[in-house]
Amino acid sequence: PKLTVSTAAHTSKLLGASLTTTIEEPAGALGTQANIAKVKVQLPRQLPSQLKTLQKACLAGTFAQSPQACLAESPHAKVGEATVHTPLLPVPLTGNAYLVSHAGEEFPSLTMVLTGDGVTVELVGATNITGGITTTTFKTVPDVPFTSFQLTLPQGEYAILGSYLPTGNKASFCGRSLTMPTEMIAQNGMALYQETKIAVTGCPPAVTVTKAKVNGNNLAVTVKLGQAGTVVISGRGIRKKTIRGAKAGTRTITVSLTATGRAARRHRTKLKITASLTAAGRTGTATSTVTP
Repeated sequence: PKLTVSTAAHTSKLLGASLTTTIEEPAGALGTQANIAKVKVQLPRQLPSQLKTLQKACLAGTFAQSPQACLAESPHAKVGEATVHTPLLPVPLTGNAYLVSHAGEEFPSLTMVLTGDGVTVELVGATNITGGITTTTFKTVPDVPFTSFQLTLPQGEYAILGSYLPTGNKASFCGRSLTMPTEMIAQNGMALYQETKIAVTGCPPAVTVTKAKVNGNNLAVTVKLGQAGTVVISGRGIRKKTIRGAKAGTRTITVSLTATGRAARRHRTKLKITASLTAAGRTGTATSTVTP
């Protein structure tokens, strides 16, 4: 199975953080691989569970009556949504994820109730928090095939996840490395262990200026592009240059000096360079200086 995880780049104390987890079985796996029996994930320290949301869990007795009774007791017990596609049913199973408090357990469980075509499946994830790190274990997964499973935990006032970043009230995960230790056990006992990288969505494209050199009346700027897009080199003393459809990777762009730039070259005055990369409606920038 292939596990992919992502979180939105921008987070805050008010709205917390998001997490989308997707598990996909390889094409043609039906009948050739054992189904999943157990899944255990450990969230990074940067994505802690929020106490204010954990306290909104509904009681197990109320949840046993119905999910609707759970929400009537505690509307913020709902923390996400999930969807499962299985070849055994003509429609996907869909439903909500709830926090449910059980007597004798220190932390609420993450419980998903999924329904479709008259079938109801309940997935229960036991939660443990140690040193600010959250671990969730789905000890019993139904022994049935599926093609994909997706769980979305959105941002919001009572998001289940917060963010631990040293940059204050508003922060961004852009440029940070987030990993999630993962364990998946198959029904036949085979195990898959991996450090799952958490992708950060919504970041501006990465661009850096690695080198800049004046050669006569020209300036050669070497940039490293994180993805394909439109590159613009600009700055006081140089003629603005735009390159559309630039490929990802490292490339050198030559721009001409203006009269101001040529005067700076004669007096060995520093020139400030700005490189921008625009892709998918977002723009990333980088600056550098060069002494002619």
